[in-house]
Amino acid sequence: MKKPFLRSILSIGSALLLCLAVLCLPAPAASAATESTAWQLVGQAGGVTKALYLRENTLFVGCGLHVLALDVSNPSAARLIGASPLLPQPVEGIADGGAGRLLVCCGSGGLILLDASEPAAPAILGALNTPGYTENAALYGDYAVIADGPQGVQVADLSDPSQPAIVSEAYPLAYAYDVALRGSVAYCAGGTSGLFVIDLGDPLAPAEAGLIPLNGCQYDAELIGDTLCLAGAWGGVTAFSLEQPLSPLQASVTETAGWAMALAGTGQRLMVPDGADGVAFYDLAGGEPALISTYPYDGYVIAGATDGRTAFVLDEAKGLLMVDTANAARPTSLARWIPLLDGRRLDVQGDFCYVAGGQSGMHVLDIGNPDAPLETDWYDTGDGYANEIEAEGDTVFLAMRLIAPKPLQAFDISDAGKAKLLGVLDNTASLYQIKGGPLMVRGDYAYMTGGDPMAIDIRDLSSLRGLGSVQGTETNGGDQRGNLFIARGNHEMIIIDTSDPTNLRVLSRLNVDSSGATARFISDTLFLASTVNGVDVYDVSDPINPRSIASLDLPGDVADMFISGDTAYLCAQGAGVFIVNLQNPKKPTLLGTVKTPVTAWDCHVQGDTMYVAGSTYGLLIYRRGDAAARTEEPAQAAAPADLVLGPIPDTLLKPQTEPVALEKPRQAYALVVTSAADSGPGTLREALDPNRLEDNTTITFDPAVFPSDQSATIQLASQLPSVDRNYVTVDASNAGVILDGGGAIERGLDLYGMYETVMGLQFKGFTFSAVASYGAYARIGGNRNAGEGPVGQGNQAGYCNMGVYVYGYGTVVQGNLIGVDVTGAEPAPNWSGIFVTDGDYTTVGGTQPGEGNVVSASERGNITSWCDHVRIVGNLIGVDITGTKPIAPRSNYGLFCESAATNNIVGGTAPGERNVISNARIGLIFGDQKTYQCTAVGNYIGTDITGTVAIPNDTGFFSYVSCHNRVGGTGAGEGNVISGSLSVGVDPLSDTFVLGNLIGLAADGETPLPNDTAVQLRSGTILGGYTAAEGNRIYGGTFAIRAGDTGVTGGYVAGNAFLSPSASGLWLANNTSGLFIQHNRFAATGNYTVVLDGGAGNAIRSNAFAGKKPANFILPLHGGNLELKPPKVKTAKKNALSGTACAYGRVEIYRYADGQATPLGVAQADAAGKFAYADAELVKGVRVLLTVTDPFNNTSAFSKAYTMK
Repeated sequence: MKKPFLRSILSIGSALLLCLAVLCLPAPAASAATESTAWQLVGQAGGVTKALYLRENTLFVGCGLHVLALDVSNPSAARLIGASPLLPQPVEGIADGGAGRLLVCCGSGGLILLDASEPAAPAILGALNTPGYTENAALYGDYAVIADGPQGVQVADLSDPSQPAIVSEAYPLAYAYDVALRGSVAYCAGGTSGLFVIDLGDPLAPAEAGLIPLNGCQYDAELIGDTLCLAGAWGGVTAFSLEQPLSPLQASVTETAGWAMALAGTGQRLMVPDGADGVAFYDLAGGEPALISTYPYDGYVIAGATDGRTAFVLDEAKGLLMVDTANAARPTSLARWIPLLDGRRLDVQGDFCYVAGGQSGMHVLDIGNPDAPLETDWYDTGDGYANEIEAEGDTVFLAMRLIAPKPLQAFDISDAGKAKLLGVLDNTASLYQIKGGPLMVRGDYAYMTGGDPMAIDIRDLSSLRGLGSVQGTETNGGDQRGNLFIARGNHEMIIIDTSDPTNLRVLSRLNVDSSGATARFISDTLFLASTVNGVDVYDVSDPINPRSIASLDLPGDVADMFISGDTAYLCAQGAGVFIVNLQNPKKPTLLGTVKTPVTAWDCHVQGDTMYVAGSTYGLLIYRRGDAAARTEEPAQAAAPADLVLGPIPDTLLKPQTEPVALEKPRQAYALVVTSAADSGPGTLREALDPNRLEDNTTITFDPAVFPSDQSATIQLASQLPSVDRNYVTVDASNAGVILDGGGAIERGLDLYGMYETVMGLQFKGFTFSAVASYGAYARIGGNRNAGEGPVGQGNQAGYCNMGVYVYGYGTVVQGNLIGVDVTGAEPAPNWSGIFVTDGDYTTVGGTQPGEGNVVSASERGNITSWCDHVRIVGNLIGVDITGTKPIAPRSNYGLFCESAATNNIVGGTAPGERNVISNARIGLIFGDQKTYQCTAVGNYIGTDITGTVAIPNDTGFFSYVSCHNRVGGTGAGEGNVISGSLSVGVDPLSDTFVLGNLIGLAADGETPLPNDTAVQLRSGTILGGYTAAEGNRIYGGTFAIRAGDTGVTGGYVAGNAFLSPSASGLWLANNTSGLFIQHNRFAATGNYTVVLDGGAGNAIRSNAFAGKKPANFILPLHGGNLELKPPKVKTAKKNALSGTACAYGRVEIYRYADGQATPLGVAQADAAGKFAYADAELVKGVRVLLTVTDPFNNTSAFSKAYTMK
């Protein structure tokens, strides 16, 4: 059945996609163009950069919608020598296509055949509309073997490059990331499923030879000599012997420091881009990979290429690095180039565009020719996230997102195309809450929101100075005009008098029903503000009594605005740019929408040209009307040109250095505290006296003075001496000792030496921390079941700012009671529980009874990690010592890995490693831009210690900005229980793997403990997979899955079991597009199973449905999936059926019996929409249902049931 089906889409698929490669992104032209159709894309620069291919001295780089050709004969002075025309989607992979051609893999844009025989002028030869998401490809004679993401492996005939055609497929329900070929055998890197083996002896009928399950996510497959190597993210690098090609034999597994994201090699050398842990170099001469060296880059390395002398490495946030590897044992930095990787905000002045590029810093582009923008300068903002920008005269001002060390920076741009740093606003201790947000430059002052609205003195550009602010007010956006400053809060509008910038004065606060991101003045007395429903117009002619005078509902969340005369251009993230007529402010009207292919954060309109900050597409440039007339050739990036190269700062090279071990002194000392006084003979202060204390001293407490059943208090009058000796133990495990700071002393005990231990103490009333470790290998606590004291070897801390503060390497925090009393049953709140701020390789908790910490009732959060390789196991978080009752008050969060926390492990596969994380607003958070490679496995989130009773969080798991993390896994015991949430169970971001979990169920996997919404879907979510081990079991409350944002794009929902009989299933609203929903099992529900409320390109295939109303299985609304009509059957007899559907549609046939719809097979419609299907199971009386998916992955509702005759 497959070959006729696949061949039949040749003409439509190739023709359509080649057209798309040239024209798909601009809106179609029209003779009487509306605002919606008048704008066409004419240029693009920057964008996501993740693909490399090295051919001799030419490095081809996939950058946004272009393939760039770089001359790297001198890597330290690489030059741009050519660029492809605009491609349909960003480049995911580049492979050799033979005869000077390249196979360019463009995700949902399919496969492009690019003639790169002349690198200075790459040209499109042909295009193929693959059914999946094209990740990579390999050449096999006249065929391309395509790793097509959720459509497995597709095989395409390239004998006519202008008309490539898919001819066969293998493992079409699996996810394929990459493919490597040896002879007639294909080896497919199959994500979290493992390694797929395919026999290509007959390319028209490839044989599926088997799946080898592997730990991790297999991203890349490479043949290095006779060895097949796979990059498996957290599973490291797996090597296979290919003596029996169809039965690869696993030879070794090499664990890397980070996540093995890709592979590249020459000869017997293997280079592994290792995610947050830089690059690792291995020697394969001995069969197994042997580590030669590492290049410990502080970023996230995702791809690489090498010729043996130079390594070219792509960092997800910081661009292209050139590294000298001639001496593989000592790789050295050469140069780097940071393209515009993320368009966040922009401003235009003359022929130059200034873009805030997120982690990729600030970029300056020459837009004299909008068809071919040319980058002329960039500035690396380091850890700052460039999010707002404004150009004024010869100065451009750049603001950082969230709290940053330098939230505002000023640059001299008097030298056209160049930016020179002039000065910064320092986030000093007194101003540390400054958050860079929307920025307004007005004469001598700038005004900024994002946190507290504030005024900044910019008269001396070398030293920017914060002036007045409105403290305690969280704001999102705003504008300033005359003496009025409008700040948009979450549920209020704040009108501020700026006549004295040193003393900002609130004139009025207007409560509003919804949150919003921005506000802009229309005139001196009117401004426009965003809401969750659209925009409102406000009159501030009387600023003490502002009033709303008009509203306009819009289908998207407005992030920013550009006002030009009577027209507002509203950047509505995934919904594109709304164009609104404000000629009558009391009746704003929508003129049209420019549908951008990606999130639109900001725009600037200059005449008939619109510049859009297009998130992962970088800078998008549109023209209107006649100005947008297309040439025969699509736009190409500017070339040739010198790349703007810079050095690789030493601050980005951060080798992990373990402190040198110290030998324990042979001479041991013992001191006994015999007095509860603050000072004097026999006191703790005397024992800690640095003039007396020796290395290897154990300090204990006299039980007669400090009885274990009636603790004695040491009331401190001043700070105790810091402990700066090594191998010092303060042991109160057999006594009852309370250290009381009285609310006036900052610190209880500070540990600065190595191998220090504090156990058995009770702390209260310290304004910074109860106990803090600054030296290496400290142990705070122990087993609280050991010892006669009230907390055994553990410590208890309450009524402090922080219970435990960890700054030292390799610290162990174990058996403590933090935020609860010595019984573990009553609250003793701290502001923060355990805070690991610079203590890499810290362990919080333990696996044996009594080693886990009880951490609850913290106002801010119970456990926070900012570090690398922190292990958090066996703790009770948010509950009492029995793990069965919540401890009030609820914390803002239970556990938060943020601020560049990497390689953190929360939980484990053994029961003793499990954390209970409950009773918080958010249970577990992986957050901020540089939090990578964190893992949560085996935990109970939102339940008690038995996993059978809900102790709710509002949200169970939340991923804020961070990516490349995982929740759950495919191994035994790796799944989490995430249940009972009052709002959302799991809220993940792009490239977060959610695998093998019980969501909305108790630990038995059957008993409902529903979250209100089981999963909130965001762009790039990976929920489940091809095998049973990858799938999640999901029981929804109100919804099983709900789209979280406007314009959610891309996602993979596969192999899951949706079990709720009462909740709505998948509710995909707000223009959700580009999802693959496949191989799932949906239980009968009293509502609709899959609702497509707007959006397009959502493929729904090979799922099993249940229910008595097939019309409720898939419901397209408001144009969802184009409201594609289901197939119609004309004949259904003699084991065959035929009918009509959309042209070139993929028709899926389901058997429907006893309320169960199960996939049976697939047929392909021809150009006229006719299809036919034969199957021995189609006997008389069998009832069938049908869906159809068009060539652009729009799946229809189910047809009515047909009965075979």
